[in-house]
Amino acid sequence: MFQKILDIVSKEISGENAKNAATSITQFHRIQVSPHFREAALWCREQLNAYGLQSSIIQYTADDKTMYWSYCFPEEWKCEDAYLEIDGEVWAQFRDKKISLIQRSYPVDVEAEIVNIETDEEEAFKDVKGKIVHSPLPLEKIQDFVLHYGAAGIITSGIREIELRTRLDIPDAVHYFSFWGEKGSGFILSPKQGE
Repeated sequence: MFQKILDIVSKEISGENAKNAATSITQFHRIQVSPHFREAALWCREQLNAYGLQSSIIQYTADDKTMYWSYCFPEEWKCEDAYLEIDGEVWAQFRDKKISLIQRSYPVDVEAEIVNIETDEEEAFKDVKGKIVHSPLPLEKIQDFVLHYGAAGIITSGIREIELRTRLDIPDAVHYFSFWGEKGSGFILSPKQGE
C-alpha cells in the first residue's frame, strides 16, 4: 500500500513546479500583519484550491491591544514608498529593495546631519538628538539608545554576525531588521555601502 502511494505521489511531484511556486510567492512583501501578507495568503489559498485541496484563511484582530496567547499583534503596517537620499544620491529605495527600509518604520521627512557611531556604548549616543545615526552594528545593538536620545532616524549597515558569517563574507548583503513595539524610522544599507 505504501509503495502504491509513493508511486502516485512521485508522478505528481515536480521540483520545477515547487520552485515556480516559491518564486511566485516572493512577489509579495510578506511582513507580518501587512496587506501583502494577506495577499500572499489569498494567493496560497487559490493555489491549494486549484490543486483540489480545501483551505481557509483565519483572520485575527491586529490592533496593538488584542492578545493571542502571549502575543499582541501589532497594528497593520504598510509602506507605499520610502527612500534614503544623501547629498543628492539615492542610497536606498523601498520600491527597489523592500528590506532596505527598517520594517515598521514610521514616516518621516527629515533633513539632518548624519553621525557615525561604531560602538554600542550608551555614552556615544547622548548627543544624537535630531540627527541621523549611521552604525555598522546590527539594529538591536543600537536602537534603544538611538530612540531614547531622540535621533531623527537610523541607518544601519550591520548584519547579525555568526561564527560562519561576518560583514566581510557578504559585503553586499542587506540584512532584515524591523521595529517591534518601538516607534522609529530608518534604512538598512549593505556593509559595503556603510563603509
